Amino acid sequence: SRLRKLLKAEQADALIVVESMLALFTIPATAGLDLKHICWEHFNFNNDLGRKGRRIARQLAAKYCDVIVTLTEKDKQYWKNGTTGSARIVSIPNPSPFPVQDVLPVSDKEKIVLTVGRLVPIKGYDLLLSAWALVAPDAPGWKLRIVGDGPEMQRLCAQARELGVEQSVEFTGATRNVEEHYRNAALFCMSSRFEGFPMVLLEALSFGLPVVSFDCETGPSEVLEGTGGRLAEALNVNDLAINLLYFIKRPDMLSLASECSSRKANVYQSEIIIKDWVSIVSEK
Repeated sequence: SRLRKLLKAEQADALIVVESMLALFTIPATAGLDLKHICWEHFNFNNDLGRKGRRIARQLAAKYCDVIVTLTEKDKQYWKNGTTGSARIVSIPNPSPFPVQDVLPVSDKEKIVLTVGRLVPIKGYDLLLSAWALVAPDAPGWKLRIVGDGPEMQRLCAQARELGVEQSVEFTGATRNVEEHYRNAALFCMSSRFEGFPMVLLEALSFGLPVVSFDCETGPSEVLEGTGGRLAEALNVNDLAINLLYFIKRPDMLSLASECSSRKANVYQSEIIIKDWVSIVSEK
């Protein structure tokens, strides 16, 4: 009721619902109003985060909203196949928070495999440490740097000790200067069990970092297309280690992938994404 009053008072032309679950509130709030109703989905369609209401909300959004915006083409297809309704379904990725950077030559970078994120099970840092235990003996001088904090910190530090890799793994904790880590690292790794749209990959590309990532269901395969990045089989520790060593043993491929990453980063710059959103909001 309060939302409906606000929309009327502001004479809103469009309402963007950030997260499909909220369509349960916005659909009745917008009934009969002359405005564009856009549902902006942020999660993988196949993951309801344990809430049955989200599945119901998605079906209602497809029926009663004007446009559904997904973050990936794969999720767009999931929506098309898994819902019935008249909503137009489009894919618009998130923009990178960083402009495309000037990139240091690989020879000037530290021998660092970087990963950035909150230390929670979904991010798969336990799997990354197990992979690193396979990599480290064949990667003298290289270190794995884990930037971030979270409830898994103590357990992951203990795992590094148990695996005998504590000397080649750095836990930096949270930082307000993540740019320096991106700028100086030679390689980026994402070990997530699943993602909706992994922003850290956009950040890594903006700094020209080659990327190795698990091929989790949505996100990595689209973001890394055309970058020379490597996709490891989802949750396969051995395959993740093999793909990390592919770059560590081949500085020439690191340089080539770095150039490709910088080019791909242009696709995710704000000015490009804004044009797509303006088109969606303004079209009749």
